[in-house]
Amino acid sequence: SAFNVTTNTDVNGYGVRLVKAYPKLTKLAVPSNTLVNGSMVLYRFSVTAPAEGDVSLYKFTFSVSSTTVGTTTNFYVDRYSDATFQVQAYGNNPLNARQVDIVGEDSLNGIASTSATEREVEVYFDPQTKDATNPNAEAIQVPAGLTRYFQLRGTVASSVAGDSILVSLLGDAAYFDRTSVRFLEAASTTVDAQKTNNDFITR
Repeated sequence: SAFNVTTNTDVNGYGVRLVKAYPKLTKLAVPSNTLVNGSMVLYRFSVTAPAEGDVSLYKFTFSVSSTTVGTTTNFYVDRYSDATFQVQAYGNNPLNARQVDIVGEDSLNGIASTSATEREVEVYFDPQTKDATNPNAEAIQVPAGLTRYFQLRGTVASSVAGDSILVSLLGDAAYFDRTSVRFLEAASTTVDAQKTNNDFITR
């Protein structure tokens, strides 16, 4: 590959992507599969960083849907450093999640869902301003070789026998769009603002 030094216009680059480390995600069993009204653990998973380096987490997105009258609101994410979900990680739990309209997604300014049956729940981890002196301020760290454990909780209401709530952790179909080498170093908020391929963001 070569850079065209005759122009100062940003263009799409198609090259090899190099990463120092990437996370391994594992879906875990929830405490109960029986739907009841009240606060419930809806999803559990772990994130493991490879021995080669730390992994930074900026954003997760969940799809929450129901074909029944049961509804879910008031989403929170708890974060732990042990597989028994007892030892808190990253300070006190919980972390408030944003609930946004799955159709009119506004990922940076979460709005209440207008759909009773389908919605996206977006979770941001300490999204602060990133700068040269605080390069990891906008994300939380999973140290190299270690695992962190997460659970999504929600308040279930109006459920009756036979109701069900379906929850999944969303991924992206492609890498985020980029128009220059500098864009790869942009803050996660820049990637998120594209609203395309922005469901799962790491640093």
